[in-house]
Amino acid sequence: MLYLMCTHPPNTSFNSWPNSPSNPSPPIKDLRYAYQIHTQLIKRRMAQHNPSITQILTHCIELDPHGSMHYAQLLFNQMLNPDLLIFNLMIRGYSKSSIPQRSLELFLQMLNHGLMPNNYTYPFLFKASTASSAQQEGQAIHAHMLKVGLSDDAFVKSNLINMYCSFGLVEKASQIFDKMTERSDIVVWTSMVSGYAKCGQIERARRVFDEMPQRDVVAWSAMVTGYVQGGHFMEGLELFASMQVTKFRPNEALLASVLTACSHLGALKQGEWIHSHIWKSNLGLNPIVGTALVDMYAKCGKIEKAVEVFEEISEKTLVSWTVMIKGLAMHGLAKECLSLLSRMEKEGIEPDGITFVGVLCACGHGGLIVEGRDCFRKMTQVHHITPGLDHFACMVDLLGRAGLFEEAEELIEGMPMAPDSAIWGALLNACRIHRNVELGERVGRELMKLGTQDGGHFVLLSNMYASFNRWADVSRVRKSMVIDGVQRAPGCSYIEVHGVLHEFVAGDRVHKDIEKINATLENVFREIGFLGYALDTREVLLGVDEEEKRKSLRQHSEKLALAFGLIRTNPKEPIYIVKTLRVCHDCHNFMMLVSLAYERTIVMRDRNRFHHFREGLCSCKGYW
Repeated sequence: MLYLMCTHPPNTSFNSWPNSPSNPSPPIKDLRYAYQIHTQLIKRRMAQHNPSITQILTHCIELDPHGSMHYAQLLFNQMLNPDLLIFNLMIRGYSKSSIPQRSLELFLQMLNHGLMPNNYTYPFLFKASTASSAQQEGQAIHAHMLKVGLSDDAFVKSNLINMYCSFGLVEKASQIFDKMTERSDIVVWTSMVSGYAKCGQIERARRVFDEMPQRDVVAWSAMVTGYVQGGHFMEGLELFASMQVTKFRPNEALLASVLTACSHLGALKQGEWIHSHIWKSNLGLNPIVGTALVDMYAKCGKIEKAVEVFEEISEKTLVSWTVMIKGLAMHGLAKECLSLLSRMEKEGIEPDGITFVGVLCACGHGGLIVEGRDCFRKMTQVHHITPGLDHFACMVDLLGRAGLFEEAEELIEGMPMAPDSAIWGALLNACRIHRNVELGERVGRELMKLGTQDGGHFVLLSNMYASFNRWADVSRVRKSMVIDGVQRAPGCSYIEVHGVLHEFVAGDRVHKDIEKINATLENVFREIGFLGYALDTREVLLGVDEEEKRKSLRQHSEKLALAFGLIRTNPKEPIYIVKTLRVCHDCHNFMMLVSLAYERTIVMRDRNRFHHFREGLCSCKGYW
């Protein structure tokens, strides 16, 4: 029997148990106390006393996920006549557990017992349906709720709206919201905002947010998070700035979302402000906020600060380690990545597939062929991780950059799945680097077969032809892009000056300081011209004459951002730029020479990695 595994603590009286008038609800911080209390109930023949068992179940649920739901189930199984409260507790507990589908099973069991669910039952059933992706069951429970007439409760409705939105049935959720006669509950409004945002309908989410009769920090967080998760980073930061004039203080979830926006945009000053706010508010670095800070500093170019924050996180999760490894990889610090992986393993943290994507990427950027092969082997043989397309793409990139084309092709041929555009694109980039036009043409044909809509791959192929002066082939690639409707994603560059983020596009004409920027650019071209700079138009994919190509190249977004940085920053201050596309060769050479001529450190993040320009050199050493 159960009591044989338990012993009650010495000097424990009946008055210290649950349901005692002197202490009706003592805290149970350890499951062992629940064992001991249950043992005493058995000895006193009160094992079927529902109020006492309810107290133990409540504490078991609060202690989950530390194995306590298993014990709660054992208690439940021994009960002869569990009442509605106990069923509700069990349904609630399982809805938050790793096996939420048990809530749905208990609902059927409850109905078989002749018990009628109430408005405390349905919210957790909808949560369980969401967590277990049980759309059909969730809709059936909704129908049952309508049948018993419990459709007007705001808490029930908010969970119902969340459920439908999670299934992508946002119109169904909208119908429920629109038909509600009483919408004073802020939870319902927030659920609708979050639902629209999750389904990508960010404009509708904002309309509902603007119409809210009142807002709390959760509502603000839902809207900001919706912007960030939908890739609307500027809008997310602008809304967060609006929130700062209200009385609400940001919670940890909101701070993590805003830090994510800062990471993508390179908004270092705003990220530093949030870090300062966390420190002044004594919030501490929990794993979520701490990891978001690490990611922000790494993606904003402050890798040393990212390492410092990482070391301050007391409870590092797998995600924390992985983010730090990927941050080091972005900066080309391959050996540091390998060292951190080794330390991670020694501390008993098991890396996953995402961790190894970061490590293999670092080896590719650092040219560590032997180490990359070893990590790929270790991933499969030691950690038993099945390689995915991302891992194969990293290995093809690693081998291709090193000119090991035969090995790269053998790896692709031996893959258990068909190669995708990322893998062929990695090999095509290697062909461009090593001027292997024959293989590049074959890879280009494979990309055409896949029907890729990534304009970057077409540009790579065109650039390779251009490097051999094969202009007829360049024209053919351009015509293929037009016929297939492939467009190169418009690039832009961001630079943050005095806490304000500025966005530039190629040939920008709308920035308020554009005249000063263009005048400064002319001076820059003149200065670096003395150092031997000449425009490299080979990568300009335009059906125009050479003069138009030169004009276009002089107006690339990162050049405009740099000129603005030279105008607005102190002479010795580093300049940080984020570009959404891969930097071209001309702009790369431009940045190196500017760093020499103006004695400035320039840190630029492109789509692939970071480039630290100092004294005419780049941290990538031309290996990008």
